[in-house]
Amino acid sequence: MHPGSAPHARVSLSMSALKQVKQLYLFIAGQKKLDILNAALAAKQKNAISTLANDEGVKLDVYWCA
Repeated sequence: MHPGSAPHARVSLSMSALKQVKQLYLFIAGQKKLDILNAALAAKQKNAISTLANDEGVKLDVYWCA
């Protein structure tokens, strides 16, 4: 996938494929993304991070830097 706003290609996986992975690692940077993650953890939302973060069968480790 070649997003218009990024200078490089990305790899995209379906939600069902992500849920089957033994261990997921999420790397985020910046306060805005941390706020989005915290909101996703506080209440289920209709976005991928909320779906993964609130799924009891998903092991998600989060790494954040300012």
